[in-house]
Amino acid sequence: NKQYGELEKYLNSYQQSLPDDTLISFCENKTVNAVMLYFAQVAKNEDIDYDVKAVVPENISVDETDLSVLFGNLIENATDACKEESGDNRRIVIRAMTDENTLCLGIDNTFTGTLKKDLSGVLFSSKHKGFGIGVESVKSIAEKYGGTYCAEVKDEMFMSSVLLNLRK
Repeated sequence: NKQYGELEKYLNSYQQSLPDDTLISFCENKTVNAVMLYFAQVAKNEDIDYDVKAVVPENISVDETDLSVLFGNLIENATDACKEESGDNRRIVIRAMTDENTLCLGIDNTFTGTLKKDLSGVLFSSKHKGFGIGVESVKSIAEKYGGTYCAEVKDEMFMSSVLLNLRK
């Protein structure tokens, strides 16, 4: 997605312009870190609790564009969903880790609404009429890497998870 590439360039240049003591690093991977930094600021501005534990190395066998689309779409969806929630319990929890063979990503967010699905279980977009293009992009990336995407609602949390098989 062209917008995420531009966002990444902007965030990298912005990050380099900051004094060293103001830098927050969620993980070693610059692409993933840039996306998480951007949404950390959005969450802060919206008074959304933003909890990240991520271990994503700088060099990983996933295309940078795929990483930015994957993390960007899911975190943006979580952020947008939290903006729609009322009350002080708005929260986004991000967990990402890798081993030699797998990238595991879980993003949970407060959600008290109702999911809208078609007859085959495909989620409708909450932003416009029709299907969610972002989620379809995430599914496509998961398939590209021989992985999976799943989402469910449990205990007033929307939970999305992605597993990617890392190529050698």
